[in-house]
Amino acid sequence: MSDPLKSALAVLDAYMAGLNRGDEAAVNAACNFPHVRIAGGKVVVWPTRGEYRLDDFRARAGDGWARSQWDERTPIHVGPDKVHLKVKFSRFRGDGSLL
Repeated sequence: MSDPLKSALAVLDAYMAGLNRGDEAAVNAACNFPHVRIAGGKVVVWPTRGEYRLDDFRARAGDGWARSQWDERTPIHVGPDKVHLKVKFSRFRGDGSLL
């Protein structure tokens, strides 16, 4: 039997690794679609795989963004077919300073 939490964390790892490599295909492969982002009082929906663009991310990430890392990945709900996680992350410039 598979471990849903372990699988979900592996997807987050794949997402972050793809993001940090600038690999748009890997980021899209790690997301479910439609993909929904709720932040800053706005809801953005990417209907199908391939519509999530790293240029859109870079525009939101902050001036000088070079990489991100997970700070927290706390399970909120773990079921056989769905996992919800509370996540926090940090963004860094190329010199290692925090954005």
